[in-house]
Amino acid sequence: MKRQEYIQKPEAGDIWMFKKFISACALVCMTAVGHAQTFDLSTRTLVLPSVQVGNTVYHGVTIRMDNFTVLGVTSSSAVNTVSATCSTLAFTSAKYSAIRIGMTIQEVKNLLGCEYAGYYTTRTNTNVRYVWATSNFSANIAVYFDITGEYVYGINGSTTVFKTASGF
Repeated sequence: MKRQEYIQKPEAGDIWMFKKFISACALVCMTAVGHAQTFDLSTRTLVLPSVQVGNTVYHGVTIRMDNFTVLGVTSSSAVNTVSATCSTLAFTSAKYSAIRIGMTIQEVKNLLGCEYAGYYTTRTNTNVRYVWATSNFSANIAVYFDITGEYVYGINGSTTVFKTASGF
């Protein structure tokens, strides 16, 4: 007697879904490394904290995995683009809190998304102070850098006094 094995052949839709799943895994691995993702099996939705596409980062991205429909994006922001002038969007508590000792001038510019206002620059024997401000100075952030003007550095070497802000 011959033994028969029954192997269920995958349906065309199953193969399509598997290919989409693999593509999604590759997308997640490439764009969300180091970020938490949530997949809800019952709704087949994947939530990603952020996804970068070119020079834009999309935040709070929700994707339906059965047909890759983007269900929602909470916000987006440009990446590594620095405007010549500062808008009020540059001045938030979160951005201010993110400025740390040791950051480079370029990192601060990228964080705030704009150039500092050169006419407010001051120099001492130990520091350079750059000021980012709206055109009417309604909001501003002043950051102290080392004597070269390259790295955020505390006033007289302080680890706590290295930035000030107003207007937000």
